[in-house]
Amino acid sequence: MRAGNKPVILFGGSFDPPHRAHISLVEKAFFSLSPKKIILVPAYKAPFKNEHFSPFRHRKKMLKLLLAGSPAAKVSRVSDFENKRRKRVYTFQLVNDFSKKLKGGKIFFLMGSDSLNSFAEWKKPEKILAKASLLVGRRQGYEKAEKPAPGEKPVFLKGIFPDISSTELRKKLFSGDFSVLEPELGGYVRKHGLYNYRLTAGIKKLLSRKRFAHVCGTARLAFELALAHGLDPAAAAAAAMLHDSAKELPIKKQIALALRSGFSIKNRREVFKKAPGLIHQWAGAALAAERFGVKDGETLKAIAAHASAYENMSKLAKLMYVSDFAGYDRKFKESGETRKLAFKSLDGAYARTLGLKKARLKKENKWIYE
Repeated sequence: MRAGNKPVILFGGSFDPPHRAHISLVEKAFFSLSPKKIILVPAYKAPFKNEHFSPFRHRKKMLKLLLAGSPAAKVSRVSDFENKRRKRVYTFQLVNDFSKKLKGGKIFFLMGSDSLNSFAEWKKPEKILAKASLLVGRRQGYEKAEKPAPGEKPVFLKGIFPDISSTELRKKLFSGDFSVLEPELGGYVRKHGLYNYRLTAGIKKLLSRKRFAHVCGTARLAFELALAHGLDPAAAAAAAMLHDSAKELPIKKQIALALRSGFSIKNRREVFKKAPGLIHQWAGAALAAERFGVKDGETLKAIAAHASAYENMSKLAKLMYVSDFAGYDRKFKESGETRKLAFKSLDGAYARTLGLKKARLKKENKWIYE
């Protein structure tokens, strides 16, 4: 293909974080179409998302790091197009702008087959197709689920691409598993503390392997429930990672922290004597504020009540209470049942957890904090 006839490929997305499947698509498009340019456009605000988990400048840098070793790097660049506008940009606007710049050159818009399924729901898809052709990589698990796009038939790249979800990656990152990052990105994420890395590393130093596994299992469920119930998943996961931060400190240190947590402890002397297992929740709130710099009052209150609860619990506090009881490290029957219920009704799961915990304390003839 002569240089003047070579197409330009646009590839937009959140890239939060970028991963190997993104680069696989770019490389396949590069070898298949011999494009003049491949322009990757990280979203400032993605149309179907309220916010990103890492700032634009970091997503741009991570994309560049992943592209650096790729054969496609010589024709690829990461664009500031959306970030310069400081507002949400729809794909039809992106394609229209680049179409004007290219003055009639052929444009392909690159996507995975999972995105093709929802393409008809995008903003003004007909305007996208008026300026560009869809270039689609079949994603594993979506090979036969493709819904026809309106207008021109998409061009499909040969082969099946890995089923890697940025949402799943984020869930693992925010629940303490940084092994899922591409090797090229690990050092960068650690250096800049992205995806709560510094918080996770700090918590890991405070806890035994078993207790750390518990907070990670709790954080994973908290992240999922936050997505399901309209809360900030990063904040929910952070609260979950912090909730047992003081659990394994000496009891005297727990008491000292609890006393300066700023939270009222009813029947304090009785709690310290009859229910010392509760002290870590107030101590954890103090530790979250003092050592980890948490300033959000709702987050601190959720940590400070994750074991005992309180009247008129906030949505985040209920989520934290349920996640501690039903986190993915919990294997007893009631935890699984409560976990399933929590996705349908957070209030229902909270009431069930509260009832089960009180019933167990009564059965064991233990003192109840009320």
